[in-house]
Amino acid sequence: MPRTTRYLVFLAFAAVLLPAGAEPPAAQAGLPATGGVAPKLPQSLKLDPALAARQPPRVTLPGTERLDALYATFKEKFRLTKSAFETRRRVTEECLARAYTQQEQQEAGCRPEHTVQTCSEYLLCWCRRDASRDYSSRSSELADADRALKAEIQRLVDVVQKDNVEVPGQVRCAN
Repeated sequence: MPRTTRYLVFLAFAAVLLPAGAEPPAAQAGLPATGGVAPKLPQSLKLDPALAARQPPRVTLPGTERLDALYATFKEKFRLTKSAFETRRRVTEECLARAYTQQEQQEAGCRPEHTVQTCSEYLLCWCRRDASRDYSSRSSELADADRALKAEIQRLVDVVQKDNVEVPGQVRCAN
């Protein structure tokens, strides 16, 4: 069957299958249009059902209540850590500015054989130990809150990315 005849048969077949008022598909490159009129896209076109069949089930996106709660916790832990840091800084300045008795030197762990530098380090640690413990505890709580917040953010990103409509490899979607 010659190429032109095959094309005319195709158009006749398409006209039978198209809904009333729909236009036949565009002519292939190099083929003459029927009646001297260029073919047009159909007025209405439904997507290929095979495309829908390849789609994963729809994902219901979660709310952000948990994210909001974790963020509020993170902010509070940050505020407490910042406060503990500032307290430790203030206590450190006070410890650096004062003189220490022999009793305090002994309590800090200083020995007669230690250098002034070594004993000074012991005294600083001893003097600010409570502020340092509080800061360390708060800092650890902040790190835990940070991990929980990041995990929730990643969970939400993963959920959003699951609901991705796939398009066949030969078609490139322009965003």
